[in-house]
Amino acid sequence: MSKTAAPRFARQRMLALAGAAAATLALGGLTACSSEDDPESATGSGGAEGEQAEEDGGTDDDGEGQSAEETTEETSEETDDGLFAAEETAVYDSGFEITVSAAEPYTPTDWAVGHTEGNAAYSVTVSLANNGSEAVDTTFILATARAGAEGVTAEEIYDDTVGNGFNGELLPGRTASADYAFDAPPDAAALEVQIEQALEFDSTPAIWEIPL
Repeated sequence: MSKTAAPRFARQRMLALAGAAAATLALGGLTACSSEDDPESATGSGGAEGEQAEEDGGTDDDGEGQSAEETTEETSEETDDGLFAAEETAVYDSGFEITVSAAEPYTPTDWAVGHTEGNAAYSVTVSLANNGSEAVDTTFILATARAGAEGVTAEEIYDDTVGNGFNGELLPGRTASADYAFDAPPDAAALEVQIEQALEFDSTPAIWEIPL
């Protein structure tokens, strides 16, 4: 990506996301009464097998089922505070899955957009899996982040290999991934990354707490 291409792409993507935000405000009221699709953790057995294991455990006469259930609650980091851990998968009722990787230090190029000198940049990989029965439009998958003790906004960085996001439809049974980078205060200990399906009004955003 050339020195002029990065800022131009950043502006184009920001305009596209602004359009999504406008559509959300215009149409969001129409679905205010809809039930929300909250993401669940895919830790442990995960998915249908995990649900079946909980059902079986609940009827176990020797008490082992209760212990297994308690263990599941303790090890599911999403259950307690609503935050997912790095590499943990958020699973929606539709079969759509989102995973955010651990953070890696990122070195912005001279023409990167979104990086402030003195801050520390980190990249994460966002992976999508469509295990549902319908195609998912990934164009308006939004990634935002906060960092530091004050929870300041961690600006997204647009550069050669990061900030391109997702585009087009993800067919059933297919996967996709994209790299994002965020600008954090140099003393930040963790990054909270939120992934949102902007045009899915009944879909709750998922948030990952990622150590730095």
